[in-house]
Amino acid sequence: MMRRSQGSILPVLVSLRLFAGYILLCAGSVLAGGPDGGNARLQGAAQVQLLPELAQAENWQVEKGTGALSLAQRENSLRISFNTGAGNSGTLLLKTPLPIPTWATGFTFLGCKDVPRCTQMDILLLVKDGAGNQYKFYTNSGGTESHASGNYMGARWYNGALEGVGQVRFTVPALKYLASPPFGQGPTQFYVDAGTGLPKPPYTLLGFYIGGRYREGWVDAVNVSTTLYLHDFAFTRLEPKQARFYYSFNDQEHYGELDPVPYVTLADFVDNQNLYGRTFQVIWEVRDNYAGQPILMGNKNFTLPTGSKDTSADYLWHLLQRIEIPVFDPGTYWVRFKVRWAVADTIIPDRIIVKDFRLYIPGKQAFDKPIIPATE
Repeated sequence: MMRRSQGSILPVLVSLRLFAGYILLCAGSVLAGGPDGGNARLQGAAQVQLLPELAQAENWQVEKGTGALSLAQRENSLRISFNTGAGNSGTLLLKTPLPIPTWATGFTFLGCKDVPRCTQMDILLLVKDGAGNQYKFYTNSGGTESHASGNYMGARWYNGALEGVGQVRFTVPALKYLASPPFGQGPTQFYVDAGTGLPKPPYTLLGFYIGGRYREGWVDAVNVSTTLYLHDFAFTRLEPKQARFYYSFNDQEHYGELDPVPYVTLADFVDNQNLYGRTFQVIWEVRDNYAGQPILMGNKNFTLPTGSKDTSADYLWHLLQRIEIPVFDPGTYWVRFKVRWAVADTIIPDRIIVKDFRLYIPGKQAFDKPIIPATE
């Protein structure tokens, strides 16, 4: 029976192999040199300059007088602790300010915070323009309230309530606006007005401003500390039509140059700070019709280190593990996850979570997708 199931998904596996070959082909692309090139990878008009040095705590400093903010290193990520009480703020500065390449229309990074929904914060990019003026550019993500606030909630509104999201990719809309202003949108939708007019190139990245927020009426909304992991920083110049692989997954935009395989993290399935799973069994199915039969399925098991629940920062780090969905053929898909997790190593779960995520890949389908029969 398993052999038949594997045969029924052969076209998808072939698509995966073709995509992997394309990745290898792109890996041999020429690196851009010069002061604006760095290690930028060129794929036609698309450009990505990875910035691994920004994920090293030794390259940052916390501005004096901001006791609500602290910084540490965790493998390839910055671990930021911040007290999100009202009125608290902190500034994280690069020891050596980083010039933003003239070709860049974006700055991006991955981030995830721990669960309490009351621990919301403004995450703004500190930028100096060519005239020496400093600005705060709003960041945006799948867990941010809006592109005109920079308020990172680690959640989004769904049916009148906050629904948690796991790891998200942050972007900075102001950089794209300044490169090509969209019709009918004012500049202060994308950055805090410094009273010095429109920012003028060239731009220099100085660091981050983080400001505390809370939701009135929440019991634990005052003087609550949260943990935030940031990593995978990059300057970008990406457009959907120029990308080698472009898709929307879980209502978030993705580019293959940054996220080559659609994925979710365990953090997408933990939405209560009082519940800490140790063992996770994740079963997923892909359908090209919401009520149809699966065309692809898989599973993955996780066992978190014993005692990780005792430290929220440590627990959050382990929740950043990924579940990849190897689908690359154009179309609209529904990915259903069934997650069984327990606080002990047992076959009886403490909780079962079922979630459906939409995956949309624009373009013309290469072939009809066979389904996996319901009897298998």
